[in-house]
Amino acid sequence: MSPLLAVSADDSPALLIAGDQDTLVPIWHSEKILAAFEAAGVPTGLVTIEGAGHGFAGDDMARAVSETVGWFQRHLAAD
Repeated sequence: MSPLLAVSADDSPALLIAGDQDTLVPIWHSEKILAAFEAAGVPTGLVTIEGAGHGFAGDDMARAVSETVGWFQRHLAAD
């Protein structure tokens, strides 16, 4: 079952964070579901961590956490 088959307009906002050197889950997976979310009108974003593989550490982790916190504040936090 692919998550692509379950995308619908009532999905929650979705943030994708992917390393462009990930060989376990290649970035094109994120790009395909990003396009599906956009087509369904779901607020979505893709953060690409250049040079990163699967999982992040150091500065890459700090960026991923910062992007996630910002996403929650913009899309999911109560007003």
